[in-house]
Amino acid sequence: MVKLGITSENLQEIYSDPYISVVAHDDRPFEPITHQLVKYVSAFIDGEFMGAFMVVQFSKTEIEIHSLLKKSAIKYSRLLGNEVIHFVFNMYKPLRITAHIIGGLNKAMNYVEKLGFSLEGIRRDGCVKNSKTTDIYTYGLTKKQWEKR
Repeated sequence: MVKLGITSENLQEIYSDPYISVVAHDDRPFEPITHQLVKYVSAFIDGEFMGAFMVVQFSKTEIEIHSLLKKSAIKYSRLLGNEVIHFVFNMYKPLRITAHIIGGLNKAMNYVEKLGFSLEGIRRDGCVKNSKTTDIYTYGLTKKQWEKR
């Protein structure tokens, strides 16, 4: 189950989790983002907190989504991913959802592809991770794609 919002304790839990921190990069601290366009959607299985998704309302037509799921959520990740996609398309009514993934995070790329996202492009040298320049892969899922599945 996914629901809009997150407790401060759960937010601290995901940002201090070494498994989740692999998405961090050198350009900014790995810490919660407080901004009017950023919302967190908590993920639960049988009442147990599994992590969250960060949802960024980039524009009226586009939502960015970032997965912050704990290692214990792996076996439920597709279920939770599908739930948050459904939630985003129904709540925000965007034309598309975008996911940006740092190069080398092959499991994350595989995850979004299995959720129906398509690779749309690569921003070469888009960030620095562990003092090395790294590409950022941009994936997209349109409302039309989602409805056809």
